[in-house]
Amino acid sequence: MERQAAIKRAEGSKQSAILEAEGRANAIKTVAEAEASKIKLIAAADANRIEVVNRAAQEYFKENAITLKQLEVTQEAMQENTKFVIVEKGTNPTLVLDGGNGNTLPIKPKISKMT
Repeated sequence: MERQAAIKRAEGSKQSAILEAEGRANAIKTVAEAEASKIKLIAAADANRIEVVNRAAQEYFKENAITLKQLEVTQEAMQENTKFVIVEKGTNPTLVLDGGNGNTLPIKPKISKMT
């Protein structure tokens, strides 16, 4: 009798371990599926945003596509805390080396040569 009871306990422990492992596997699968769904939703939202911006650019900025791009670049640069030097004629491309001593390095505009 004791032997049969030990066998039953062992079988019960084995079945319990199997069920726990299956539960963990299902949880991992559910989390992975949720993450995949999240990635797809974000990608679809980004694609929609790009489509809306492009449609608006074509409709409202037909002659001002360059201005739109400049505004987008400026917005992105400002989000990164980029420093601009504003002069009378607009922005002056200047590299600010912030080492605490106020050093700046002006960037000369490229001069195109006609050949």
